[in-house]
Amino acid sequence: MHKKRSKCEHIADASMGEDIVPMNEAAHTVRKNAIGRWLKTHWIIVIAACSLLFSVFGFMLGSTIRSPQDVAASQQEPEPSLITATVTQTELVDGVDVHGTIQPEHIVELTGQGQGSESSGQTSSGNQPHDSTSSTGTSQETVSSSLVVTSLPVAVGDSVGNGTVVAEISGRPLFVFHGTIPAYRDIRPDDQGPDVAQLQRALVDMGLLKEKQVTSVFDSATRNVVEALYTSHGYRAERTDGGDDSALRQARAAVRAARRQLQQAQTAVTCTNHDSSRGSESETDDTSCTIGDGEAISIQDATQDLVDAQDALSLLERRTGIMVPIGEIGFISSSQATVSELPVPVGANASGTVVSLSTSGTVYRASVDSAVAATIKQGMTVTFDASEMQNCSVSNINDARAASGTSTMVTVSCDRGMDAIPSNATADATIIRRASNGKVLTVPLSAVSKAPDGTATVIVRKKGDRLLRIPVTTGLNANGRIEIAGTDGSSIRAGTTVVVGGKS
Repeated sequence: MHKKRSKCEHIADASMGEDIVPMNEAAHTVRKNAIGRWLKTHWIIVIAACSLLFSVFGFMLGSTIRSPQDVAASQQEPEPSLITATVTQTELVDGVDVHGTIQPEHIVELTGQGQGSESSGQTSSGNQPHDSTSSTGTSQETVSSSLVVTSLPVAVGDSVGNGTVVAEISGRPLFVFHGTIPAYRDIRPDDQGPDVAQLQRALVDMGLLKEKQVTSVFDSATRNVVEALYTSHGYRAERTDGGDDSALRQARAAVRAARRQLQQAQTAVTCTNHDSSRGSESETDDTSCTIGDGEAISIQDATQDLVDAQDALSLLERRTGIMVPIGEIGFISSSQATVSELPVPVGANASGTVVSLSTSGTVYRASVDSAVAATIKQGMTVTFDASEMQNCSVSNINDARAASGTSTMVTVSCDRGMDAIPSNATADATIIRRASNGKVLTVPLSAVSKAPDGTATVIVRKKGDRLLRIPVTTGLNANGRIEIAGTDGSSIRAGTTVVVGGKS
């Protein structure tokens, strides 16, 4: 550390012959001397830096100044050149890329409101409580406003078939049977039709009826089997009279009364007929009879009354008994179906779908532009990014679930692999409309031109930029390339250069 010099010390220095210089002037002198020494030793660097600076400045100035000749040259079109491509050997595929969803092929939606038709759309069946108290034996249907799911004896993934109870709604069972005709009415005693025959065939498949008992009539044999089926599941089968047989009792009483009346007319009455022309008495079929109560009735009228009473009883007996309400039965198109969804839990209101069943396996559905769908045909091969789906093809176009307007639903089925994919999963696929037979020679579409006579040709560039026009036959085109075959097999091969544009 330097000690500050005093004024006396400076005077002493001066007395010894040293010049006395102020401090700030001394520092300035030192800096000037240092710069001078640096310039003397680094003059080459200074010159080089100045030269570089002037060069950059000159380049920038030159790039902004253009002569009239330069301007004119820049506005001229560039010299045309050849645009070429290489012949490749590859498999050519004309495909349509689609995005769709894995779904059950057929869906049956069971509700509390009756069944519609089963298809690849939705169908519905259901369960309605019935109060059957009519004296005529006709079921009086009352739709409850508070149908409740009281039991679900099946789970998602379960397999169901003929005679399976899939749900219990407000204490009543919902059966499913094999059949293609949807449930559309109550099946009552003595009803007949294809829906009755369908139920009978399902019961035959279950071993409950014999084939010869398929009569298309809901007769006593079929009713007995249905009653036994309900009982085996712990339910009482519905009756058209609701279990109240008062109408039958009244009809039977009427028959008995008519029979007694006829007997009285035949045995307890003296019949006379005065033949005015012969003046004698004789018995005839036309005789008036006096009954004990004093009323007059002919034997013929009494006989007719008995016949009418017996006919009424017979009709009532045929139409009274076990029935199958529409709300307690649903039909599926296959002998087995899989429970795909149970959207309503036990205890909840059953106003919507209660059980969703899938039949006939799993399919892939994609909505395709209608113009594109017009080029797709049933049976076309389909490939998926997921390798587990194999041997797939278009099985249906514009089916029952096709979108309206400009879109069309395309359905794809696979021999194997699709069932392993979760329902409602999405997937990308390619529908192959056409494909080459193995690997073929292909060029860009723009490389092929038509001669005046209609012949297709390509221009091949040989060594030395020599150009040769060669006639070709064309085949499949896809993805901007087209299949070609040269008339001279040695002229075109994989790797050959062809002209696709530019100066030729």
